[in-house]
Amino acid sequence: MRQQGPVDAPQVAIVVPFYNVVTYLSRCVDSLVAQTIPVEIILVDDGSTDASGAIADWYAAKHDFVRVVHQPNRGQGSARNAGIAATRATFVAFVDSDDHVAPDYAKKLLAAIRRTQADIAVCAYTTITEYGFRWRALMPRLLPAALTGAKALRLSVRDVSIKSYSWNKLFRRTLFTDRSITFPDIMFEDMATMPRLFSRARRVATVKQSLYTYCRRSGSLMRTFTPKRIADNITALAMVRDYLIDTGHFEAYRYSYTFLVGKFALSMAMDTFHMHIRRRLAKPFPAAWSAFRHALELSKPAADPIATIEALARRGM
Repeated sequence: MRQQGPVDAPQVAIVVPFYNVVTYLSRCVDSLVAQTIPVEIILVDDGSTDASGAIADWYAAKHDFVRVVHQPNRGQGSARNAGIAATRATFVAFVDSDDHVAPDYAKKLLAAIRRTQADIAVCAYTTITEYGFRWRALMPRLLPAALTGAKALRLSVRDVSIKSYSWNKLFRRTLFTDRSITFPDIMFEDMATMPRLFSRARRVATVKQSLYTYCRRSGSLMRTFTPKRIADNITALAMVRDYLIDTGHFEAYRYSYTFLVGKFALSMAMDTFHMHIRRRLAKPFPAAWSAFRHALELSKPAADPIATIEALARRGM
């Protein structure tokens, strides 16, 4: 295991927001401590009520390159922002507290940025379920080693070749600080934020190797079907649309955005159908079709996200 001393000046800061993840936090932080280049690790405790905060403090006491920020519970977006504010490193990455990374995660992302003179690097990732099933994402293995910012923006809005996650990427910190870009205090905060970052990147590097392991848990917040999850997803989509309109990019990226909304609409239809089945409600197919149509309204530039949320609520969301 690599040890860092106080003379190190890490170019990479890794921000880990966490809330009540006592079961998973040590595995995550151990993978960061084991990085093969000097890194700064910033653990942001978003008001945990279990022993997660104490675990983070233990790592900070043991390693001088680990810092802990404790704050009241404000959500993951606020925790990410606190991590960015706490570092002066040139580059910043985000790792979710129930995931883990390869020992050369930071090294290879940083090398890709230097090699291509990019502002963002994206790596492949592997998904593993709580039952042990695992699969590696095809993208970005099929992409070139470097993309223009405009091409990467198109792909990130579409959310297929480049997913809108913040966690398998390394960002030049000034992408955030030069324009005061912050994550909103909603779920899907990274979907709402990624277009703002990609649109300002000169170049985006890709790393074909899977360096990040995304642990998919059925009980996690993002895997739980709730009215807030739906409302925040709609809000994030509306924020993407409004940003594209405000910057004059909407027509150029209309297809990619419509594709993104279509994915969401299909997800809402499936969730509505399953909810009606679980609750033994009447007419699950018409309800699912209605949810699909209402969600598709977000593809229109003048669509009202509040009206869409209310319409979906009437479908029993």
